[in-house]
Amino acid sequence: MKKKYKVLLAGSILVNVVLIITLIAGYLQWSQVHETVYLADVQWRLVELDGVILDQREDDWSKPDLVVTKLDSVLDGLRGANEIARGSHWLSRAEEKRLQRLEAALQMFPHNESYGFVEITKRDQEAFEGLQLKLEEAGIAMGGMMSDDWDAFMEKSERLVRLLEE
Repeated sequence: MKKKYKVLLAGSILVNVVLIITLIAGYLQWSQVHETVYLADVQWRLVELDGVILDQREDDWSKPDLVVTKLDSVLDGLRGANEIARGSHWLSRAEEKRLQRLEAALQMFPHNESYGFVEITKRDQEAFEGLQLKLEEAGIAMGGMMSDDWDAFMEKSERLVRLLEE
């Protein structure tokens, strides 16, 4: 009888160890998914925004709607990534606030509203050119070193938020 209990205890321990390993692996994979969402849907779109603004400046703002459309893409990516993270409680409170501040700062630039398109003025063009310089200064630019490191992204985001809030 004792042998039977020992076998059951060993089996139970083995099942629990496998379960714990599976949970840890799942958490790590989920964490990687979140990082990938932010890096793809926010960081890389910000880099693309930098490039589009540069192109428009060089083309004497021949198609300003491209900048607005790219900013809309950045804002959509940020909102979507924030929703995913909020639902899964993946972000720390500080990270969540930082990304909300980034969204609010970017909302200050002309962007399309639902079913409406914005007209870009000379002043708006200058504001976008200022945004491009701040993206560059924050290290989120076409010529900058971009990485898949979450902490580096958060540092650059904080730097950008500070620059935009000045």
